[in-house]
Amino acid sequence: MPTELFRTNDFLVRAVTGFGSSTCMVCFDGLQDVHTLDRPGFGERFFAQAAIDAIHFVIRDNAWYQYEQMEEALARVAAALASYDRVLTYGSSMGGYAAIRFGGRLEADSAVATSPQYSIDARVVPFETRWRDEAKRLDFKVEARFSSGFARRSYVFYDPYDPDKRHVDFYRDHTDVIDVRILGCGHSSIGYLAEAGLLPECALSLIQGTFDAASFSLKARQRRRSVAQRYLVLADRSRLLRTRIALTRKAREIKPDEVPILIKLGNLLEQDRQFSEAADCFARAAQIAPDHPLVRDD
Repeated sequence: MPTELFRTNDFLVRAVTGFGSSTCMVCFDGLQDVHTLDRPGFGERFFAQAAIDAIHFVIRDNAWYQYEQMEEALARVAAALASYDRVLTYGSSMGGYAAIRFGGRLEADSAVATSPQYSIDARVVPFETRWRDEAKRLDFKVEARFSSGFARRSYVFYDPYDPDKRHVDFYRDHTDVIDVRILGCGHSSIGYLAEAGLLPECALSLIQGTFDAASFSLKARQRRRSVAQRYLVLADRSRLLRTRIALTRKAREIKPDEVPILIKLGNLLEQDRQFSEAADCFARAAQIAPDHPLVRDD
């Protein structure tokens, strides 16, 4: 049965344990659009179905774990982990940031972080602009208190051609980084792995201690032609409109009824004055999901 270990108005910590696994996962939420604590945490369903004990940090907003109560919450979690042979912290993007930064306090064997940021504080990473609005409302006092004591080793999944690489390089002075390069994934390496059908294998091999970074990166690359996300990332990186259209068409071939892809392709076709096909894309998107926020009100 799930058990609450800690709760505030901003976040809660829930243990889903009792499966008898020798390894416990500590999972940190990434960026959220659903601002409620009454929902599953990151990876909660998967680990429960796999009968792996896990503790989940569930957040209400995207405050990058700048919570004054983090020290107390982590101490509560550390006590709950005392009986396990091995602990892994786990998160994506903002959750990966937390998995690495707080891993040492939990005496984790390793952190598993997909596309993590080192920080979003402009004073620390002046090149980072993607989360500028969130950064403006944070004071980063908690981050300053956790400027050392990172996880001793971190498996970091990222695209070496994405701005995330600069964040990964910042981590090298604080943790033993095991690079898992996923070419063409953009910021969402976890989305790429999920689409490629590799995420369960990845998680289980890390838990079992059989994970090999080089062979896994190769397997992810071998599946690249079946991953729509890769074509969308390459399209965004291209300066040529016709190339962007061709790559987005490839993504649609893989996911013909994915509304964001239909809208993206429609917008590109409009720019290229291919109005009839663009209209077909918008119409199909509206047919599939008339209430989707990206669907045009034509």
